[in-house]
Formats: sequence, structure tokens, C-alpha cells
Amino acid sequence: MAEVALKIGGETFALKCTLEAFRTIPANLNGFVGAFGSLASADVNTCVFIIATATGKMQDFKEHERIAGLLFDQGLDRDLFDTLTKYVKMLQNGGKAEAPKGSAGE
Repeated sequence: MAEVALKIGGETFALKCTLEAFRTIPANLNGFVGAFGSLASADVNTCVFIIATATGKMQDFKEHERIAGLLFDQGLDRDLFDTLTKYVKMLQNGGKAEAPKGSAGE
């Protein structure tokens, strides 16, 4: 199973590309385009939702609050959004990294 590591403060979260995440994230964020748009607009709740879903803690609302607190303490930086965007791109691609530009199939 493909995953992306995300560091928040001193903690590392393993964002896993699962079928559940593949279905749940776009279903709750107006599709993959909506997920990317929410990340582009720096929506905190989107970040929390993606992290909680990707770590299998979607229903654990105490974990949602804990993640939100970690994000508040760290601040929303570019690395966070780059990593979450990378994760959503992989998820959209069925857990596979994007093919390099110029590769076969383009």
C-alpha cells in the first residue's frame, strides 16, 4: 500500500492510499478537484479531514481535534500543503506516484 509521510511538529503521520480514502475524500470535498481547491485555499478543516481519513482515524473526532491542535502549533506552511497535495494526487492515481513528464503514455 502506497503512503506519504507527513511531519507535523515532532510527529510523523503515514498517509495511506486506501480504497476507503479514495472514496471518502472526494465524496466529502466535492471530488478530487474540490479537494485540490480546498488545499489551494488553505482550508484547515480540509487538512484535518484528509490527514484523519488517510491515517484511518476518520471517525475519531478526538484525533481530529488533536491534529487541528498540532497544525495550530506548527502553523500552515508550504511543506504541509505540498505533502497533502502529493498525497491527494497519488490517491487520485490509485495509490501510484505520477508518471514522470515525457514518459510513455503522454
